[in-house]
Amino acid sequence: MTTEDEPGLTWTTAATVKYVRVKFLDTEQRIIEGTASTPVTDWQGDIIEPLGATWHLPIPLLLDHRTDQAVGEVFEAHATAKGIRFKAQIIKIEQPGAAQDLVNYAWDLIKSGLRKTVSIGFRGIEAEQLPGGGIRFKTWSWLELSMVSIPSNPQALIESIKGVPDERPAMFSPTVVSTDIEVQRIRYRVREIDKAPKRIKADEYYRFRDLDFVNAANDAKSKFAVERRQLVEGEVGVKSTSTCFRKSTRR
Repeated sequence: MTTEDEPGLTWTTAATVKYVRVKFLDTEQRIIEGTASTPVTDWQGDIIEPLGATWHLPIPLLLDHRTDQAVGEVFEAHATAKGIRFKAQIIKIEQPGAAQDLVNYAWDLIKSGLRKTVSIGFRGIEAEQLPGGGIRFKTWSWLELSMVSIPSNPQALIESIKGVPDERPAMFSPTVVSTDIEVQRIRYRVREIDKAPKRIKADEYYRFRDLDFVNAANDAKSKFAVERRQLVEGEVGVKSTSTCFRKSTRR
């Protein structure tokens, strides 16, 4: 693991989101502790190498990847070959108002079990294509951690909650990350799928009567069509969820 201190780095891939779970809670200091990422294949078919991560502390702690809903910060993180462990705190605000309501709301979600998972927002630096169509992120920059309701990586857990000294530094200003990260990822994949049929020229192989290839090509096209439909439906769902969330939190 290395910490990132060089300003102005340029990332070569779009911001990406991966999910984990949360298990531990400290009701006095509002501290959560768990695993932010592991090198297992997630539901998107991707693998994120924990030892390839770079970051600088504190890392913004958000609700649902919304940069206008920062509720705390990750103040400790350690990477091993098995995953990245973290400790984060949802801050307390004494002054009544919208900010206090937001952080208290976030804490209530954790205590009630409505937010059992967390999600990392990052930008890939070095990556390679996997045989199954996914991506292995060898090196990447960790931008933010969000509390979410739908996990992608089943091993990303919140595992504990406990206190820290009150002298901890003030919150770090959140890094700007697109609030539509998941929609961007879906649209990117849809564009890739739309290009695929042009590369699969099954009709050319009819002339050679290569039936196995033709069947494989047709099967691939069918799978692409199914995945595309699911992705489009998923994009609508993401947008609908985002809209509902904004309405429900409006004061």
